Amino acid sequence: MDSLFTRSDRLEKSMHIWQRILLGVLIFVISGIFFSILLACFDPRLSGEASIGSFDVSDLNDGWHISAWSADGDEISLEEGDEIRLPCRPDLPLGTDMLLTNTLPEGIKDGMQLSFRTAMEDVEISIAGKLRSSYISEELSNKDYYLPSAYVVVELYDDDAGQEIGIHVKNKSTPVLNGVTLGYGANVWSPVLHHYLIQVFFAVDTIILGCLTAILCFLIRKKVESRPILFLGLLIMVVGIWVLSESNLRQLVFHRPSLSTYFSFLSLESMAALACMYFDRVQKKRYHLTYLIVESCILGQLLVNLSLHFCRIVNLYESLVFSHFWSGVAIIAALTCLFRDMKSHKIEEYRMVAIGFLLFMAMCLIELVQFYLNRFHQFGFYITLGLIVLLAATIVQTVTDELKAMRRREREQKEMALNAIETISNTVDARDKYTGGHSARVGKYSGILAEAVADEYGFTKEDVDRIRYIGLVHDIGKVGIPDAILNKPGKLDDEEFALMKQHAVIGYELLGTLKNSVDGLLDGIRHHHERYDGKGYPDGLAGEEIPLVARMICLCDCYDAMTTNRVYRPRLEMEKVRSEFVRCKGSQFDPHLADIFIRLMDEGKLDVD
Repeated sequence: MDSLFTRSDRLEKSMHIWQRILLGVLIFVISGIFFSILLACFDPRLSGEASIGSFDVSDLNDGWHISAWSADGDEISLEEGDEIRLPCRPDLPLGTDMLLTNTLPEGIKDGMQLSFRTAMEDVEISIAGKLRSSYISEELSNKDYYLPSAYVVVELYDDDAGQEIGIHVKNKSTPVLNGVTLGYGANVWSPVLHHYLIQVFFAVDTIILGCLTAILCFLIRKKVESRPILFLGLLIMVVGIWVLSESNLRQLVFHRPSLSTYFSFLSLESMAALACMYFDRVQKKRYHLTYLIVESCILGQLLVNLSLHFCRIVNLYESLVFSHFWSGVAIIAALTCLFRDMKSHKIEEYRMVAIGFLLFMAMCLIELVQFYLNRFHQFGFYITLGLIVLLAATIVQTVTDELKAMRRREREQKEMALNAIETISNTVDARDKYTGGHSARVGKYSGILAEAVADEYGFTKEDVDRIRYIGLVHDIGKVGIPDAILNKPGKLDDEEFALMKQHAVIGYELLGTLKNSVDGLLDGIRHHHERYDGKGYPDGLAGEEIPLVARMICLCDCYDAMTTNRVYRPRLEMEKVRSEFVRCKGSQFDPHLADIFIRLMDEGKLDVD
């Protein structure tokens, strides 16, 4: 199928198609990489693979006896008896002292370890009546009543076999007794690593993703409205820090894991404020006062909570409920503003972000509910997933908005350029007193011909309008031809005619910088005097070497020349005009297009005002 494009345009189009093919291959390769990674991580077929040795551990969860005392020192009798199996949640009040006792197995050897995870309690572990390890508030330099949960690890020796073990627990929050793990060396960490390593991986990746997002914001700040992206990047970083600080592996990540309490609470309390700042920018500050009030309350209560904590009045853990309350208020405020935009149809400005933000808020609510109903869940999974969705939605929305803005700018620039060209073309017609209105008529004929062949050549309405426009400005190069030649009352001599022929080249060079504004524009201007037999000018192109738009304008240009009065002859009769088109098929004109043009003449479709 022929088209408006020259061979170079077709080559560029082919390169674009090839680039898409390469992109498809690249996506296929990347998909293969991810599939291979999943297969390598989870495929159970291990035959022939290098052995990694044994990381097996055992538990000591059966046969525990429990004694409990109230804060006043009174012994508490347990309805279910004093023998329990770990892990469990004993029905005991806050502040209860519990003593768990059991007997270590006979197989205990040098180099073995025992681990027990606390749940914000003070814990002391004794063997044969001697204290081996402890984790209590009084021993920390940054004293805090509510200790962050941690694993208490005890070294074991041959002499410990068959000895009595006692775990003294003072519960400070919801009573939880975790299991006891036995293993050789650091093997006691293997089930923890296996279970929580992905959480740490996602936390670290989230922090990196937030940093990269903030850097991206800095790089594109002059080209794109990047404030929302900046606040989103900060939010992602804060969430990643919170997830990392709440991970069960924080003892392996931080040299002083007890300090994770502070940046955990600070991160948690600032999340809602950053989310409000982000969405405020997305909604172009239409509800700035609402968000500002919520942000002020959140940050105000954060400062109050810190002050109360360091004054030893109210612990950060005890004030957590207020942080959750204001997070809920922030979610309600954001939803209210979102529904107001939905009602006023302004949500169309950020449809993708709105979907991502709704999913993010839903994930935040799930995370909040899980905190109160299931204390054993992995913190941050749902909120991190929601953030990834929100970031993807923001990127898609930003790219879409920027593409729309680019197209709008291109359209505006194109319209300005076309208006300027059209003005120049009208000026040329005004200078030529013998052929005034010639360009306008050629433009109309070109549009009529383009509509007639639209189905055959696959022209869209835009293509038809473009060809009509090119016909309008095809003689713009005459602006560089002296009036003495342009308006000479007699026939031009050879030197004058040679100069007149230069109008095609002049027009081409004049509009050379606008080659991308209208497809085929320069082809129509430069080549509308080429002949199908190769005897035309300025380049002597022949046959289909001549761009299609130029072959079409050649017909329309000659038709107007023959049907209007010229200084060197009067207009021709229509019968004579028709015979000239028939005679010049295959020599001056594209024979196929000439047949179609003759049919249009016979049907009277070229009669224009």
